Amino acid sequence: MDAEEPNLRLFGDAAVLTRSRSPEAAGRRGDDSAAEAAEAEAWLAEALRRNPGARLAATAVADGTRLRLRDGRRLWITDDEDEPDPRLAASAAYAALVERILGDGGLIVRVGAVERLLTVRIVEAG
Repeated sequence: MDAEEPNLRLFGDAAVLTRSRSPEAAGRRGDDSAAEAAEAEAWLAEALRRNPGARLAATAVADGTRLRLRDGRRLWITDDEDEPDPRLAASAAYAALVERILGDGGLIVRVGAVERLLTVRIVEAG
């Protein structure tokens, strides 16, 4: 479920929460990745706090997608495209989590007729 969803009742059933790159981060110039990472981590923590039924939250950052799982694990996912897609990364991470195969390494995701390679890195174990 995207953070911009206007129907707030849907958040109660959402297992996955996503957010595109924040407007503040998208407007930054220069190398301010530490500030963007800190803002992303704050959003991830708050999203899970406000939505106790969610299993993971994901947000786009300049260098990929940051994710936080309910169990405390933090992940960084990059893909073979220039622009991060937090919905794709979150969906793949959730599928791998449910199948109990989520860990460092690659995930191949089919989007229509195209395959994309996502690279998962565990930043902090839960």
